[in-house]
Amino acid sequence: MCYAAKKVMSKIIQKEISFQGPYGFLKSEKYPSILKSSLKKGIYVWTVPFGKNELIYYIGMTNRKFEERTAEHLKGYLSGEYGINDPEKLRKGEKIRIWDGLCRGGDLEDFIQQHNVLFPKLLRLLSLYKIYVAPLDCEIRLIERIEAAIADSLRKQDGIMGNFQEPDIRYKQRKESEEPVAVKIEYNSKIIGLPKTLIV
Repeated sequence: MCYAAKKVMSKIIQKEISFQGPYGFLKSEKYPSILKSSLKKGIYVWTVPFGKNELIYYIGMTNRKFEERTAEHLKGYLSGEYGINDPEKLRKGEKIRIWDGLCRGGDLEDFIQQHNVLFPKLLRLLSLYKIYVAPLDCEIRLIERIEAAIADSLRKQDGIMGNFQEPDIRYKQRKESEEPVAVKIEYNSKIIGLPKTLIV
């Protein structure tokens, strides 16, 4: 890196975040439930096993306790609001949706009629997810920018990582009027595609 670039980087605010986990949606012998966590606001990711590694399926943020936000996600799945991917296909890196979700135009009556088929697969899906959380003690707008920058980084990657992200989720990227922040990210080395550093 040239001297001028180093000088510019030295003026940028530095921020470090560290992902803790894994947790699970539900309590298991392997992982504690995030629903019992007292950790407050920050960034979280859901991963699924992929061979000996883990693929990020979803990234989100919350300005409340992680348990409160996760409970909302859980209600979204159980009510049919969220789409459901086939858990066996997902762990192979394939997104095959077996329920579109009410949020994507699904019919509630159809969801109820398919309950006996969908619910066992939903339980397997929820058991498949690993949740990592990065508590952050900073303003909410910066948390939004970090979330958006990570999501953008994942979506821009070639191959399975980029294709694994849901395209209809909207994030709040940094505006031109906002000062950039350099973020250093620490996480489980088995997670594929998560950058070590970002400018957000």
